[in-house]
Amino acid sequence: METLIIIGPIAPYRGGIAEHTMCVIDALTPEFDVKVISFKRLYPQWLYPGESDRTAPLPRDDSRFQLDLLNPLSWLQTLRSIAQHQPIAVIVPWWTTVWALPFGWLFRRLRARNIQPIGLIHNVLPHEANRSDTWLTRWALQPVEKFIVQAQSEYDRLGALLPNVAIETCAHPPYATLAPVEQPRQTDVPELLFFGLIRAYKGLADLLDALAIVKQQGLTFQLNVVGECWEDIATYHAQIERLDLTDYVTIDARFVPDDIVHVAFQRASVVVAPYRHGTQSSVLALAQGYGKPIIASSVIEDTLAADYAGWQRIVPPNNPALLAQAIMDALTECPTDVTVAAPSWTCFVDAVNALLQR
Repeated sequence: METLIIIGPIAPYRGGIAEHTMCVIDALTPEFDVKVISFKRLYPQWLYPGESDRTAPLPRDDSRFQLDLLNPLSWLQTLRSIAQHQPIAVIVPWWTTVWALPFGWLFRRLRARNIQPIGLIHNVLPHEANRSDTWLTRWALQPVEKFIVQAQSEYDRLGALLPNVAIETCAHPPYATLAPVEQPRQTDVPELLFFGLIRAYKGLADLLDALAIVKQQGLTFQLNVVGECWEDIATYHAQIERLDLTDYVTIDARFVPDDIVHVAFQRASVVVAPYRHGTQSSVLALAQGYGKPIIASSVIEDTLAADYAGWQRIVPPNNPALLAQAIMDALTECPTDVTVAAPSWTCFVDAVNALLQR
């Protein structure tokens, strides 16, 4: 069995990138001898607005946690660890230019040793990119000749940035549900769910404006906002009060563990993801895993599987009026949950095998 190395965050790191990395590892393990290298420090605290990027301290006796953003000696240690295993390839997720210098350095050293890196693209550019992000991304990824992307928009963006590279597409698969026990809804009031990190590009402000329109039509609903806020939460509370939505919206602005995530999705009548911009969405991957009705903006519709049987509406971004109409459709049509097949992540196995043959 050939050795394949994956570099990426894993538990106890939290968040969508870590969850995604672990799912990819699980998918690849039956076919490859997968070795994992993770991070001793993923972000310095001053770059991370949340309380912590981990759910628990790192295990002291686990040698996988070795790569430190701010310690070049750890970059060298990682390179040596990779060389010792003589892998057929090294898969590295890319989602932020914070890691441009370490990853760019590592990619060049791997190529010098005839070890091929494969970039697993979450976002070619950060969600809130500036001009320097484009330069840093091009410099960091220039040594990489093979990539996996998860959305057509990222395929196009990567191809424009780095022409003549080999690219395989694997749409973001649904996540499995997080608990075996069903949590029945405790109210007849339809519950809308806005889930995940609260950041401007995810469109919560547009959703609140849309709900003010829905409220004017006399429809009953409850919006549950669940996720850590990386902005001034007071801005949203002020908007809620100004729109007279205090009795219609609850905000749980904290990182929530899996059991609370499970309850939030089980209770949801509809999951709403009104992103202003972005690529794919782990929130939609979770919603599909739970078989939930979905309202999403068109910028992340690539995350919706073509064969997803659940009720769905796609709306333009930055358009509270059309978002309100989609919500009213959901409230009046009473969409129901669907039973979905067990999520499959084998597309990443196919993508890796295809790239290894190119």
